[in-house]
Amino acid sequence: MKRYHRLIAAIITLLAVIVTSSASIRVDDLVFTRIAARDGLSDNEVLHLLQLHDGRMAVTTSGNVNIYNGGGFDYVHYVDSSMYSLADYDGAYHVYAGRDNRLWIKERHNMQCLDVNRMGYVNDLEGMFMTMKPSGGRVNDLFLDRMSDIWLVDSAGLWDVERQRHLSLVKDSGNLQDLEVTGDTVMLFYSTGLVRGINRNTSATLFESRAYGDDIAGKFRGSSLVRYSPDGKIYQIRTNFGNSILLQFDPRTLSWREIMRTPYILHTLAVTPLGDILITSQGGLWHVARHSLSPRLIEEIKTPGGPIKADNFNTIFIDNHGGVWIGTYHSGLLYSHPLRFRMHSSEEQPEMLPATFSFGERHGTALRINDTITDSRGWLWSATSDGLKVTRNTGDSVILYTENGLVNNNVKSLVEAADGTMWTGTAYGISSVRPESDGGFTVRSFDIYDGALSNEYIPQRARRLDNGFLVFQGQNGWTVFHPDSMSVEPDTFNPVFTRFTADNRRIDIHPGATVTLPFNDNNLSLDIASLNYARPMLTTFKVRILTDIDNDAPWTVYSASDDNGIVDRNGFMHLKFMNQPPGRYTVQVAAATDASTLDDAPVNSLQFVITPPWWLTRGAIIVYILVAIALIVASFAIYQHITRNRLKRKHREEMLLMRIHNLIERCDFYERGQADRAADNSRDPDQACTTQSNEEAEPAISPQDREFIAKAINLVEANIGVRGFSVKQLSEELCMERTGLYKKMTFLLDKSPSSFIRSIRLNHAAAMVEEGRLSMAEIADRTGFSSTSHMSRCFVEEYGCKPSEYAQRVARNSQQP
Repeated sequence: MKRYHRLIAAIITLLAVIVTSSASIRVDDLVFTRIAARDGLSDNEVLHLLQLHDGRMAVTTSGNVNIYNGGGFDYVHYVDSSMYSLADYDGAYHVYAGRDNRLWIKERHNMQCLDVNRMGYVNDLEGMFMTMKPSGGRVNDLFLDRMSDIWLVDSAGLWDVERQRHLSLVKDSGNLQDLEVTGDTVMLFYSTGLVRGINRNTSATLFESRAYGDDIAGKFRGSSLVRYSPDGKIYQIRTNFGNSILLQFDPRTLSWREIMRTPYILHTLAVTPLGDILITSQGGLWHVARHSLSPRLIEEIKTPGGPIKADNFNTIFIDNHGGVWIGTYHSGLLYSHPLRFRMHSSEEQPEMLPATFSFGERHGTALRINDTITDSRGWLWSATSDGLKVTRNTGDSVILYTENGLVNNNVKSLVEAADGTMWTGTAYGISSVRPESDGGFTVRSFDIYDGALSNEYIPQRARRLDNGFLVFQGQNGWTVFHPDSMSVEPDTFNPVFTRFTADNRRIDIHPGATVTLPFNDNNLSLDIASLNYARPMLTTFKVRILTDIDNDAPWTVYSASDDNGIVDRNGFMHLKFMNQPPGRYTVQVAAATDASTLDDAPVNSLQFVITPPWWLTRGAIIVYILVAIALIVASFAIYQHITRNRLKRKHREEMLLMRIHNLIERCDFYERGQADRAADNSRDPDQACTTQSNEEAEPAISPQDREFIAKAINLVEANIGVRGFSVKQLSEELCMERTGLYKKMTFLLDKSPSSFIRSIRLNHAAAMVEEGRLSMAEIADRTGFSSTSHMSRCFVEEYGCKPSEYAQRVARNSQQP
């Protein structure tokens, strides 16, 4: 029984440590999961760890630089041509992260710069340094302080890139190995153990302080690593030839304190949010409490697969959400967070349970129902193979599924916590369901990263103990936890756009840059990482798409519990845009643990433009407008030209018809005159002479021409209904060549023979139209036209209107008084 109480006390103590967000991190109480080459890491030998300003993790290994986003790795191959020589740097492998997502990688006498935004090394560091330091000169060393300001060492001293000024360096202080800034005080750490404080504006020396005397200065002069703690103190590791020392420096009192020495290398130190120190070393993982400064060696840590020896650890880092990252020599990455593994699972029955422990008898199960329970409200809860059914005491019921937040639809067991929350064991993981006053439910899900079993739980095997702990039995073990320990404090994240594809082609995206795509690359896919490393299943996104037309679109909220696949269980959101029309778009996104916190979450944006096809560009539209205007103007000009020509032709036709009419009358007059003269001559010869003299005074046409025109008219009228009657036949009937006929006709009538024939046919057709007794087809046939359409076209050319319109005009004119 004492053992039972000790175990409960130990678990409660552990839970109290874990759930207190501001509490000190006890690494040996955490359970770490492994992220290795099998998960996409380039190799398992991790050299350095740090977090980029956008929240992603930068992991340098012996093979590559890896960028981790919570779901996978992107990596960059080393490029020897990008190496820059650093004459003054003689320390260990070190990496800085700049505010612009540039990684500065220093090795002994060499340096490289990786632009993470473009995933490539900077090949012209000399040119980059010229932009930072216009005075030029060779850079001999480089430092970044905790605010990520860049400092360059050259022959003239220390160049402050942020404030663009030189600070003087004392030559006899030793080799400058580290730098840190507080306010306007720049603290310079030298290889001799000296720290000198200088004014950032004037270079004036403010203080000097030594960590130890000259007698041991050479023992730790090899390399230095400093970290700033939340209480304003600085911790420093110094090493040389297998010896290491951990020091604390207080800038306010200018005092040093030696914490420990080791006969082996201390690799990397990390400072927790409350000031505890974690140090990786060849001897194991050291933990230094912030108050007592007493070091404690941790020889192994916990993982789901069993403990791992801590002497394999090379580097350690604590991210901005309290997650602990450890880089190993041979096992890749290890990650844990106080929010993880708060459930305790084991293959054997927990020792806190008595040997006679039983889940009790359950009743009322039926087909497809694994468990039932009536809660303290009188509601009936039914665990089914497809969802959790809740029947209120009013009789109405609702079924909850994974789209409502359940970790799995196959619900196996049920137990009510003391606060009225229902907890369910499923085929994969555990869920909590809390009824709300508005009639809805708040559903939380927990999986293997929370400590739940990897296999399914057994139906009806769930129980609440007298101390409030919940017990679930599964197919391969047991799970025990206290519900109060599973609460989650709201948190926000800085989502990152990780992958952008257009028609399955990956597009490079850079922060602040606009992606431009052609109009036919309009099937888009966008992946966004929440960077919720600790609890990716508890990730909620809000997103909206802004356009030039809709610049205030509403937000849409998605979570991993939705059944649409937009947010997966790794905390990634996957957006798709199919057949996106041309335009400018801005995707805005925010991420948090739940929807209630999204308004406080930072919003990140990605802008892309789909250009229209060339025939829809602004220039093309202008051309279309100009062409349309030109066509309108040209059409109007052509219309005017056609109208003028039609009027001229009509006038010529009228003149021709008038001349023909006059010729016919003159021919008739001539014939009558001949007859009259013959009669007069028989009566009075003198009168004949008088008549002849009168005729000579009239404008005359030769008798031969009159006869010619009359004969031509008679021939055409005689063959008016013959379709084949042509100029050739007319010339043969007149006993003339066609060229001669053409010349004579144009001279006498100013009209070609074909136009002469057509005019006579149309005159007859017009007369028939006026009579109105025949159809248009009959008129065309009787006037020798090949078809009604042919007659209509010729009629329009001759009279400016169709035969039907001509008939309507004649009818209107006849009706007028």
